[in-house]
Amino acid sequence: MVECIWEDKLQAIILGCGPSSGVPSIGRGWGACSPSNLKNYRTRTSLFFKTSKNSWLIDASPDLRFQCLTYDICSIDGVLCTHSHMDHVGGIGDLIGFSSFGPIPFYADSFACKELETMLPYACLGKSRFIQLCQILGLFYLSDIPVIAFLQKHGATHSLGYRFPTWAYSTDLTELSEESFEILKGIDTWILGCLSSKPNTKHAHLEQVLDWVKRVNPKRTILTHMNADLDYETLKKQLPYGIEPAFDGMSIFL
Repeated sequence: MVECIWEDKLQAIILGCGPSSGVPSIGRGWGACSPSNLKNYRTRTSLFFKTSKNSWLIDASPDLRFQCLTYDICSIDGVLCTHSHMDHVGGIGDLIGFSSFGPIPFYADSFACKELETMLPYACLGKSRFIQLCQILGLFYLSDIPVIAFLQKHGATHSLGYRFPTWAYSTDLTELSEESFEILKGIDTWILGCLSSKPNTKHAHLEQVLDWVKRVNPKRTILTHMNADLDYETLKKQLPYGIEPAFDGMSIFL
């Protein structure tokens, strides 16, 4: 268990920064990543953030149980879903442990809500449900925090990015619209998916991500959802100032 000290401001923990297969992965192993560096050990992508009053997740990865136990996460007030692929919702079953006082709000767009009703009816339908699906797109509020959910192209489908007052979270994307770039204007920190150094039909690659960062111009960019092509130390040395790779357990002040 890792002890985390929360101050009276918004902080976040990168619970997982790996791809759908994790690093190391079954069959492929460590790839180009050095197994001697613990920062190359990547569970599936998820983020935890907390204020003095509330705590939230972005996505519920298949590794959620391990992640929550590792970082001593004992309560969740809601979950923001980027999309319904299993590496982002496969841990929904573990959310039952947080639902003692009723179903947990689970924020997703209409498409993801319909998918989850089909995939996991026991979790979100009927009297025994332990998550409450909440359809969102555009501006909504988490307690008193304004959030904008915006569309991102993800191969042949889409995902949601989230813009908060000073930061944004974007993963599993291949394109951003002009409207989305407009929403991202003025952020200080951008947590951004970057699967590999090579082009991919469903995920952004390094060159593409660097172009986006130049356009949005945040003060700090943290790359997540990285596969085994991207060794932590090698990538860190290659990246321009203000851009860095994530690692599991990375703590961020936002």
